[in-house]
Amino acid sequence: MKPNILIGPDDQVIRKKGVVYRILDGQILLLRPGDPRPFRLNETGTRLWQMMERPARVADLIRRVADRYRIDTDRAAPDVAAFLADLMERRLITKETS
Repeated sequence: MKPNILIGPDDQVIRKKGVVYRILDGQILLLRPGDPRPFRLNETGTRLWQMMERPARVADLIRRVADRYRIDTDRAAPDVAAFLADLMERRLITKETS
C-alpha cells in the first residue's frame, strides 16, 4: 500500500499521544488505542521512532539514516518519507504545527 500523505523535508513529525510501544528483541511493537493490530518496526524504523520522542525535522531524520547507512541523502529521502507517511496514515505520528 502506497501512502497518500506527502511529507516534506521541512515538516516536523512527532509520535502521536496514546500510542503504546514495547521494545522486543531490538525492535519496537506499536499499538494504537482502539486498534487490535500491532505494528512492528524494523531496526531503522525503531531508530526513527526513538528520534520522534520530540518534534523532529524530516530532513534531520533523513540525514541521520543516510549517515547510519553511509548513503546519500537523496537515496535515503524517498524511503524515509514513505515510512513516515505510512506511520501518519496509521495515525501513529503526526506533523507538529508551529
